[in-house]
Amino acid sequence: MWNIIVVYVLAGEQMTTLHNLLQQYHPLAYPAQSLLYLLLAISTVSAFDRVNLAKTSMALRGFLTLDPVAVASFLYFIALILSLSQQMTSDRINLYPTANETLWPPGSEQQILRPWIVVNLVVALLVGVAWAVVSTRPDIDYTEG
Repeated sequence: MWNIIVVYVLAGEQMTTLHNLLQQYHPLAYPAQSLLYLLLAISTVSAFDRVNLAKTSMALRGFLTLDPVAVASFLYFIALILSLSQQMTSDRINLYPTANETLWPPGSEQQILRPWIVVNLVVALLVGVAWAVVSTRPDIDYTEG
């Protein structure tokens, strides 16, 4: 949520100040995306552990019957893939002031940043829904076995 709030505040109303977003966010791009990836990886592994992938038949039954924990693990996995798909844009943001002409042709901010912002919002929504589903069923945990 922190990443979404920072991006939307820096992007301005109706995403009119994308240049400001690039100038302010570029030193945070790598640390923010690395932390997001780490937390998503931990959450995905934890959610898949709740599905109990060690017992294939039980895990497959959970996915086929749309068990809430299986759905949450799928949502975490999709969020992880979407987050990884935006890594190239995060690299571009991190290199914004140094490689302005090659990676950021004049006027390309809107075209490059708008999908990145939308995908980050989708990732945050997927993680929020998955977290809500997993947190409503805390009694299911296979880490002891």
